Amino acid sequence: MWISVNQQCKTPYFRQIANQLKEMILKGEIPDKAMLPSERTMAELCGVHRNTVIRAYHELQADGLIISMQGRGYMVLYHSQENGGTSEPANWLGLIRSDVQDIDTTYNWLFSRSYQKNVISFAGGLVSPEIYSDQVMQQILQLLSRREGETPLFEDAYSYTPYQGMVELRQQLALFFKGKGIQVNARQIQVVADANQGVDFLAEMLLERGDVVLVEDPMSPDLYRMLLLKGIQILAAPTDENGILVEALEPLLQKNRPKLMYVNSSYHDPSGVITSLQRRQELLKLSYRYRIPIVEEDAASELYYGLRQVPSYMSLDRSGMVIYIYSFALTFAPGIKIACVAAPKPVVENMGKIVAMRLTCFDSMSQLLLCECMKFGLYQELLQKTRDLYRRKRDLMYQLLEPVRRMGGQCELPRGGVYVWLRLPDDTVRVEKLRRCAEKKGVLFVPGFLFFPFGTGGQQYIRLNYSFASEEQIKRGVSLLIEAINETREASCGSAEEKALPGNVEPVCGEGEESTLIN
Repeated sequence: MWISVNQQCKTPYFRQIANQLKEMILKGEIPDKAMLPSERTMAELCGVHRNTVIRAYHELQADGLIISMQGRGYMVLYHSQENGGTSEPANWLGLIRSDVQDIDTTYNWLFSRSYQKNVISFAGGLVSPEIYSDQVMQQILQLLSRREGETPLFEDAYSYTPYQGMVELRQQLALFFKGKGIQVNARQIQVVADANQGVDFLAEMLLERGDVVLVEDPMSPDLYRMLLLKGIQILAAPTDENGILVEALEPLLQKNRPKLMYVNSSYHDPSGVITSLQRRQELLKLSYRYRIPIVEEDAASELYYGLRQVPSYMSLDRSGMVIYIYSFALTFAPGIKIACVAAPKPVVENMGKIVAMRLTCFDSMSQLLLCECMKFGLYQELLQKTRDLYRRKRDLMYQLLEPVRRMGGQCELPRGGVYVWLRLPDDTVRVEKLRRCAEKKGVLFVPGFLFFPFGTGGQQYIRLNYSFASEEQIKRGVSLLIEAINETREASCGSAEEKALPGNVEPVCGEGEESTLIN
């Protein structure tokens, strides 16, 4: 058996090997029930890595040409299958793309466990179920049947919506955005299920494999995994307490020429940072100079707990270079997924073509619920209640973390959003060890390193969410987290007296706001 690998050919080595073996099997040159060389032997014959041979054999298994026999290797079994021979189950691992199989699922797993009753979850960024009680949901549903002289909205819920989203909802969204200084009309808004779907559609429309996208470091794991899976090159820009370091960007832009710049401008996930007005203006100047559009994700901007937030990039833009993504995931009823993209008309019109190919229609009921809530002012009323509740939970969590700060941990009092970005006390606390210890106690959090695309940071950070857990759960959960930190600190960190112990702390509040700390 002679297999050659052409190093000058663009075809991957594993596929060259698989194609040659397939031809031999189909021609009968390698008969049924013949054993192929072992992975190691074939690798030596071809001068390739063993993993290359494994992928080649998986390709042949997926095509039904060979089977894997435990303890013996790979057997050709093709012609006998045509004559009614025994067939092995489909080898799905050979069919599923390797880059999909390689995706880290820790973030997904932590998020999915947030809803379990036996855990206290500080992991998922979820809206509090306390705001949208049964009584509130009944009030919202009643709105759907109150259309004087018109067909009740419940009947509309059974019909398809336009690919761009309900016209009436988009009109309400345009009014809502005007209150944020964003001047768009209904034709410039595309409704989507969530922010990730909006990014996915934009990437499908604007990016090609090999394109470069500039992002903030750290960033959402959902975003960078999506981009990497599409073959997009990620250019990570450093950040500090005032957001993206714009003064360091120009050489990166000149050298790498990114196709887009993606920013999470207000109450950044995970750091909670707000990009300053000056840096927003400077980034817009760079966008205009190099003709690089900005995609702005702004889901948490209405969750401010003191002075109102800095104007969005979209409201500052005068050249139509910004695409704005807004999600209701943190502020509207739990379980109802809805977001939107506001952009110049050509972007929205062509994005609609992608939507039409991907979806038959959007969820009608979610759009109706949000539309009626916004029209009658109920959403704005509940939004204020949401801010008040989240502020109390934020203050409570920050207060309870004081013992961690006393032993060297660091975190800022968030000015908005739903996350505390906590730096652990010292290098003796290993984040993965802490995560396992806290999980055994029934507490979940997200390790900081998951937010860095290349694993270059976040080794001593954890992200804690305070919106979803109740105040009693926050008290219990932080206490258990402190226990886990103490248990995982190595002996070199000092005596037992230096460990974090619960105690009375002084109330702390952010600039321009009153404290709501709970005793």
